[in-house]
Amino acid sequence: ERERGSLEPLLLNPVSREVLAAGKWLAASLFGCGAVLFSMVLTVSVMRRVPWHDLGIRFRVTDAELMSLLALILPLALLLSALVMCASTFA
Repeated sequence: ERERGSLEPLLLNPVSREVLAAGKWLAASLFGCGAVLFSMVLTVSVMRRVPWHDLGIRFRVTDAELMSLLALILPLALLLSALVMCASTFA
């Protein structure tokens, strides 16, 4: 915020530290989850278009497997955004 010049308006608003940190974490988590969803959809759509049977490889992923993979990766995106915020408080 100091480089962008948004620190003073941010500090002038009557917002508690917890609410400010939670808002920043939610914004970072939203972008992280969006990136996970985008990359997963793009990767699966490309992998389904490749003629694997011509190469002798059997590639079949069901939607249930994709949902379970998504359920495993999305909490990781939330955790990593929290770790980055924690590291940024000490920088």
